[in-house]
Amino acid sequence: DCPAVVVASTGLGTINHSLLTLRELHRAGVPVTGLVFNELQPGEPDWIARNNPETISRLGAAPVLGVLSHRPSPPYDWSGWANELTG
Repeated sequence: DCPAVVVASTGLGTINHSLLTLRELHRAGVPVTGLVFNELQPGEPDWIARNNPETISRLGAAPVLGVLSHRPSPPYDWSGWANELTG
């Protein structure tokens, strides 16, 4: 009975993977809180990476909770990182 958060990359191929995941969660009766996206490549995201979150949200009927920018490695200050991401 725990709701799911789907985490996906922003890059090419994620629409198919994400929509299949959402479909199976819905089919299994698992509530979906929303989507979180990871930018896996450094630098400015290309048009695919910029548009995929909105496309998946619209087609999968799930809100985008956030997009995490690329980081070379996770920080050790998890609390500070969480505050930075959520404001």
